[in-house]
Amino acid sequence: MAASLKLTELIADAAKQQVKIVAASPDGNFIPIDECSEKYFKTIKNVFLVACEKHKFAYSIDDPEAGKISTATLSRRIEKSQCFCALCAQEEGDKIALGHCGARVYDALKNNKALIKYDIPDTLPRSELKRDSFVILKCLQCGGNNKKTVKDILESSRRLSHGYELCKKCAQKASDSHLKYTLADVRSAADSNRIVLLSIRTPSGKTIEPEVDDPATKVSINSECKITCSQKAHQTRWRKTTRVAVLLSRATGCKICAAVVTQNEMFAYALINQFIPEREIELFASLSCLGRQHIDLYIKDKRLAIEVDGSQHKNKASPRFSKANEERDARKNKLVREQNIRLIRLDCSGVENLSSAASSRERASVAISHFLPVLANGAPDIFDTKSSCAITLLDKVHDSYLKLVKELIPRIYEEKKQRFHDYCRRVGIKVLGEYLADHLEVKVWCPHEQERMRRPMDIMAGMGKHCCRVSAKGTKASVIRAIELAAERGYLIDFSRSKMELNDERIRATTEFSITCKCGQKSSNAASINALKNGRFGLCACFEDKQELIDCYEKQEDGWKYNSKMIRQVVEPAILRRKKLEKMVRDGEFRLLEYTLEHPKMNRKKMVRMLNNEGYKITEHRIRTIWQKLNMRARETIPRQPLSHYAARLKHLHASESNKRSVTS
Repeated sequence: MAASLKLTELIADAAKQQVKIVAASPDGNFIPIDECSEKYFKTIKNVFLVACEKHKFAYSIDDPEAGKISTATLSRRIEKSQCFCALCAQEEGDKIALGHCGARVYDALKNNKALIKYDIPDTLPRSELKRDSFVILKCLQCGGNNKKTVKDILESSRRLSHGYELCKKCAQKASDSHLKYTLADVRSAADSNRIVLLSIRTPSGKTIEPEVDDPATKVSINSECKITCSQKAHQTRWRKTTRVAVLLSRATGCKICAAVVTQNEMFAYALINQFIPEREIELFASLSCLGRQHIDLYIKDKRLAIEVDGSQHKNKASPRFSKANEERDARKNKLVREQNIRLIRLDCSGVENLSSAASSRERASVAISHFLPVLANGAPDIFDTKSSCAITLLDKVHDSYLKLVKELIPRIYEEKKQRFHDYCRRVGIKVLGEYLADHLEVKVWCPHEQERMRRPMDIMAGMGKHCCRVSAKGTKASVIRAIELAAERGYLIDFSRSKMELNDERIRATTEFSITCKCGQKSSNAASINALKNGRFGLCACFEDKQELIDCYEKQEDGWKYNSKMIRQVVEPAILRRKKLEKMVRDGEFRLLEYTLEHPKMNRKKMVRMLNNEGYKITEHRIRTIWQKLNMRARETIPRQPLSHYAARLKHLHASESNKRSVTS
């Protein structure tokens, strides 16, 4: 195709299109095509477009590679009367492979009027320039350098014309000039939600210290702020980084404080307070009929109980749902209604389904829309919805909620803390750690000098987890408790082999002691109150009556001792019965040897039937064990050894089994 291109036609078309084309000379320089000879032009395959009158920034003689074009392509464009310059062809809409990407990108940057504030370097390599290439723009206002991709620059041209800044410093100054909130506003929002503002980091990377910087400092809502709880005890457990917008909308708060009084309970309290005076509303009321359970909100004069239920009460898909919750709720409903008290349950699932970024006002609005119809339906004589304006009610409820956050949570927290310390003082427990919440562990000192971490709710529920000498269900660990548990399984405590102290005041639930059954067949040295309570030891075969085993002990001044009279009445007959039973079993097994030798092909079922008819008790499993241990395969071979040989081996088997006999877990 290069041979068909004439030099004179190329020169004429280049002059017509007002472009300048050069060719590479043999010495490595570039010469205009009008200075080339016909003979040399026929040997070259590529030429270079270095200037265009219409697009002055696109091409440059300093970077001719950006306008590289083959002579075959030029020939086709001359035939079709198309432009040599890729930008001119793009403007005229010619459907050709444009090429010259770097030249087009550089021209777009230079001719962009929105970039008048920035200096684009002339030394950009046009031949290597692409849309994802990085360009360093120098801001003419602040002198800062900004590294951007060509794609970002070109796509932001429209925004630049409307005041958008590519320079970070200028953009920060522009945003600071029209920021709406100040540092004082952010601190006020944090204080109203019982939150301490630690620091603020702006989008530009600047750190604002609330205690040092000017309160009038402008703050962007997209800034990140570090916060913690105003309760000093909670600060080590709860710290968070969030956006200023979330803090201003009061959509965040301390999780430990939320466990004291939930947000939904405060919304319900604030809503009920619009119809009933605050002095008549009792929060977390304890009724005598409920035992350890309580009512979330109780109005005594109206005999009205209100429960605020989360998703774990009704939604079976919730991970916190359990049948125990259903059973507790059913029991509470029954007990409350038996006292002629009206019970209303408020479902909070609608509020819990809101986004975590929802403001407290939005949550209050949803809570009112869910709670108020249920309250009006359950107690229409108290909650009159016709006389209340929705907007006014929302304002009052939200203002009341903000007041409760600052006043109610600290009061309830101090009441729960005081109640816990009073209980510990009453039962003799020393609290070493700081009380945070009922569900968070605190370090306590057991009355018997044992330090441990326990939950206040477990301690106050009387579960006994605070004391090393009290079992998990709250039963005191004592010698009599160990005696009763052992007697329930048919065992006696062997004081001679136990390391257990015989005084009630010194035993622990994990103290190990020795036990043995009354017939002496089973024994163990690793028994404890917890092990017996958890069922680690099986029921003894000679067990008959629990009380007769308890009567075998008697309490004396120096501790517990055996009652010798009851021991003779209970233990000695049991030992005789055991020995008699063992003799009968062994006689039956010796009789089995005789039958096996007499009837070598008889199966186990017939063997059991024959022995039972003679009064011997034996099982198929025991027959199989004896045959395997003594190598007596009746179906396979006829034994050739005499009866005395197998009798001796059977005695040896009895001796080995008696040595291994112990209490099974």
